Amino acid sequence: CAEALLHAGHAAILRGRFPQAHDTLERCVSLARESGRERLLAEALGRLGRAVLDAGRHEEARPLFEESLRAAQALGCRSAAVFAANQLGLVDYFAGDLDEAERRISDALALARSEGSRPAVAAALQGLGFVAEDRGALDEAAALYAESLSACLETGDRYGAARALMLLGEVERKR
Repeated sequence: CAEALLHAGHAAILRGRFPQAHDTLERCVSLARESGRERLLAEALGRLGRAVLDAGRHEEARPLFEESLRAAQALGCRSAAVFAANQLGLVDYFAGDLDEAERRISDALALARSEGSRPAVAAALQGLGFVAEDRGALDEAAALYAESLSACLETGDRYGAARALMLLGEVERKR
């Protein structure tokens, strides 16, 4: 049942229903803690952090991602570790620390590439594109977004592809 909550919470995030996602994922985290299911806990904390981040509460998301990352690393769950590391980079980005954001997201990208996780690669490339764009490196940002688009299309991720296209359009608008 906790896995169903994890998936329902993720679906609510994708639909922009952040309060619903938050409530659902908090229940999932509680169930995972109560049952001692550490892998599920690592994943649920990461998704809960994402719901909080997407709701604009960046600093509230940080401890959730940090706990998710620690749990994932302790378990050797590389996919959850990649997700949490990338999300921590986005927290740094939103906090205005572009150097730390770039470092964290680059580390997440390297791990995602070594895992062969194209969705995680695509997400990290978009994060690095944000950093490049904020620094005024529009050509670099466009190249990162284009590579992300390619990764999204390879995996059939229409949501990620649409986001990459939107980001490419924003870069073109700025040129």
